[in-house]
Amino acid sequence: MASKASSHNILHFATHSVFLTGKPEDSSILFEDGDRATLREVEDLNLEDVELVVLSACQTAVGKKFRK
Repeated sequence: MASKASSHNILHFATHSVFLTGKPEDSSILFEDGDRATLREVEDLNLEDVELVVLSACQTAVGKKFRK
């Protein structure tokens, strides 16, 4: 993933994901080939030339419940 990511300036991760409050190691992104990356591993990617990263997954917008 890292070698592919560094060759683009826009990344769109359309994946299955679990984002949990707490340590970055507790949250992860699951790719179509079965590879899994924790948020710590994503943080360590060399994305110096990347201008935009989009995370779209089944739980990217899940968080605490909002009160009306």
